[in-house]
Amino acid sequence: MLDSPTRHTEDGWQLSPGSAVRFSLADGTHTAALAPGFPIALAARTDGWMVLRNVDYASTPEESLLISPEGQEAGRVGLGRFDLFNHPFAVRHSPELFFLRGGGKWGVEGKQVARLDPLTRTVTDLFSLEWDTARNGRLFGGPAAYFRDAAGEALVHGGAVHDGRGLLPGNAFVARRALPNGNVTWVFTADHNVTSLDVSDGTVYAAFTSGTVVALDAVTGAMRWRHSLRVGASPAVALSLTAPSPGRLVLGTTDGRILDCTVP
Repeated sequence: MLDSPTRHTEDGWQLSPGSAVRFSLADGTHTAALAPGFPIALAARTDGWMVLRNVDYASTPEESLLISPEGQEAGRVGLGRFDLFNHPFAVRHSPELFFLRGGGKWGVEGKQVARLDPLTRTVTDLFSLEWDTARNGRLFGGPAAYFRDAAGEALVHGGAVHDGRGLLPGNAFVARRALPNGNVTWVFTADHNVTSLDVSDGTVYAAFTSGTVVALDAVTGAMRWRHSLRVGASPAVALSLTAPSPGRLVLGTTDGRILDCTVP
């Protein structure tokens, strides 16, 4: 669990130093707490390696903190500037530490999907987040998940096309990208931003700020079903979504509910 409080002052929005707390999945026991001294975003590997990325949008970014599977500080590494629109890229089920980084003064130009080796602290750019070279714009990051099927290794990720007029119809998306080259297998477009997604048993599940949840075929991107989320008679919006087993979704909503749902 992450905690990086945000508050507004006369000088603008201020991010307070964050913390990361580790809990046991078996019984919910609090097992460790980390306080690196700066606001953070988390990237994690399935073997327990983590990086607490410094998200303080300063003129000179500080280094991010590597955490070993044993929960110990294992060094610091520079991953570049982070802002909450351009660089979110939390990847579930991942065997690698993936993140986004860009160039230019503000770290947003030519953003790359990159990989960090925690043992050597080597950062490797894998492919451009933008796949349409004819598009006059840039992409915002979003939630992502790693999986492997008969077609090979892949990342499926959400995002949006930046436009100075705001989010335009059809400019939000979920895309499947092959690893390690980033080739696009399919793109599902939407009118609202993706809040969370997961992959289970050949299906990609994605939640949107409209309150819609969709299920997509992981191979083709074809929509299997769409549902407008409601709790009783009231509409709801899922900020988090996980698919712990086939036919089951667990959703966390904006009004603080946790919904355990059976799906087709």
